[in-house]
Amino acid sequence: MKSLFYLYRFRLCYATNFFIQKGIEEGIPVDPMKIQKILYFANGFYLAAYNKRLIQERFQAWEYGPVIPELYQELKNFGMSPITETLSSLNEDISDIREPLESIWNDFKQFNAIQLSKITHENDPLNPWLLAKKRKEITKKEEYLLDVEIIQYFNR
Repeated sequence: MKSLFYLYRFRLCYATNFFIQKGIEEGIPVDPMKIQKILYFANGFYLAAYNKRLIQERFQAWEYGPVIPELYQELKNFGMSPITETLSSLNEDISDIREPLESIWNDFKQFNAIQLSKITHENDPLNPWLLAKKRKEITKKEEYLLDVEIIQYFNR
């Protein structure tokens, strides 16, 4: 039986597995931080293009960039090491997101996790991560990146 993580987060698992599998096939190390950042870019471009999220989970503004907390918990045992196997044996294909995932992989695969993190830290007044970090300083609690800010940033 699949864990609840996989049952309730099907699109997130599919996208995560897609990037892990691509990394394995192409010999490109994919660690948990790189997965988080590539998913952030994939979701951002998808949200801007289609006005709907690629995945339903929301990103929080963490120190090293946008993070999906539930995915962090699932992958934290890998630390900074490359992920060597997919999360589950989900074989279903979600055709409406496969092409965007392929495009994002091709655009960002050459960057390591630190480089991707630096891109998410871009000093831009529209940067959704920076805006959420500013809210976090005021509220003193974890802040999510807002869809409207993500759309505005990725539509530039």
